[in-house]
Amino acid sequence: MSEHLGRIATLGADFYDLIVDQRDWSEETFGTTEARGPAGPLKHLALEIMAEMLPDHDFHETIDRLYSKRIKMRHAKEQQSMTDPTEYADLLILLLDCSRRAGIKPLDLIHHAQEKMEVNKVRKWPKGLDSNAPVEHTKGQDNAEGT
Repeated sequence: MSEHLGRIATLGADFYDLIVDQRDWSEETFGTTEARGPAGPLKHLALEIMAEMLPDHDFHETIDRLYSKRIKMRHAKEQQSMTDPTEYADLLILLLDCSRRAGIKPLDLIHHAQEKMEVNKVRKWPKGLDSNAPVEHTKGQDNAEGT
């Protein structure tokens, strides 16, 4: 039982450290939360899923359908969805589920995220983009690890 509690404590501490590190780095690299908001990172998340996690799928038709459906949404509803914590909870639940199904344990996922943060910190990131645009690192010399 105490070993289990120790793993839970480690998971909590590591997750907290990752949250603080990611927040500080993101605000320094991309701008404050007030200046950018969630739209760019959400778009980047969608790009990562489509391009990196499911590269063999053809998403053009799906994207077109989603885009035409989204145009019909009212702007207020769109803004509300981007700040609704239950929608982010859904993303977290789905991430935990798909990583578990891929054989990745939560603590391993946190450790890989910490390692990835260190990779991201040394990459070059463009400045001055639209505040709602996803920001991707500059490809080239800092891309030794891949994505």
